[in-house]
Amino acid sequence: MSVPESLQRQVECLRLASELTRLAGETSDPVLKTQFLRAAANWSAQADLADGPALRKSGLTQ
Repeated sequence: MSVPESLQRQVECLRLASELTRLAGETSDPVLKTQFLRAAANWSAQADLADGPALRKSGLTQ
């Protein structure tokens, strides 16, 4: 069974958001921390946009 493209995109967006959040936690530079968290929020929003009909059919969302 192949994974729907929208699900692949959502997982990748969430992976990037997670990594950026981790990096924000590791830096002591407040400007860099803000930039990492802003980018993480943008990738999380992209994951929400990728939540299409194929993803809902997969049963992984409500």
